[in-house]
Amino acid sequence: MTLSELYEALGGDLNDVLERLGDPETAEHFIIAFADDPSYSQLIQNLSENDIQSAFRASHTLKGVSLSLGLTRLGNVSGAVCENLRAGISPPDSLLKQLEAEYCGVIAAINNFKKCN
Repeated sequence: MTLSELYEALGGDLNDVLERLGDPETAEHFIIAFADDPSYSQLIQNLSENDIQSAFRASHTLKGVSLSLGLTRLGNVSGAVCENLRAGISPPDSLLKQLEAEYCGVIAAINNFKKCN
């Protein structure tokens, strides 16, 4: 699997990422490192503790990192979660399930990419 194929599978925009990061090696480094980013797990933990403020920060970070890496679908869903939290309310379960599905899909694709390279 190539980096281009990974981004295609994720519905991401590799060209946009390359404009920001400069070269495929840097983009590959950061997309692989994304799998170790704690923002998603922090968000879930903060929600389980009903810590809306910390959950907001985690969702905002997840949104920013996702969009910076061209993970548009994940960035958009995490952005919707972020807006709920910004308003001081917990996101609906349906939105959290959508976030989980998108996040798990991204992580699975990254892990598959790492195995192939």
